[in-house]
Amino acid sequence: MSSVTWKDYANSALELVGQPVAHMGRDPSMGFDCVGIPHYAARMAGLDMGPTIHYAYDPSEQDLVRGLEQFADRCADNRQAHIWQVWIPGGSRHVAVPAYDIDGGRIVCVIACRKRGRVWQVALRPDRCIGWMVRGIDPRPEEVLR
Repeated sequence: MSSVTWKDYANSALELVGQPVAHMGRDPSMGFDCVGIPHYAARMAGLDMGPTIHYAYDPSEQDLVRGLEQFADRCADNRQAHIWQVWIPGGSRHVAVPAYDIDGGRIVCVIACRKRGRVWQVALRPDRCIGWMVRGIDPRPEEVLR
């Protein structure tokens, strides 16, 4: 498996902002769900992570972790992660792609939002998520980790 840069991966994810949201969506023709965003972004950056598992509309914690373990490993420093496992108010489980740092220690992430019906950006805190490193993507460079 060849390695791609974190910057190419993050920029590919940012290009998806505004795309429609669809359960099990993996490309622009059908829309994206939260797992489809990192898969497509990695593919556009040059890394094929292989197929994703089929999961329920609102997967359990165990199902989400089992799916992530197919292509990523948990990491100790969430600020270096390629994927964040997040909880949305109301109990939904999602994954988000951290893209760039902003003030106050928050990081802008790309996430699929069912309520908005679109892929969008949201500022999240690294201490409120679980970080995952995608196998085959370089770590975030130190200069972006304020």
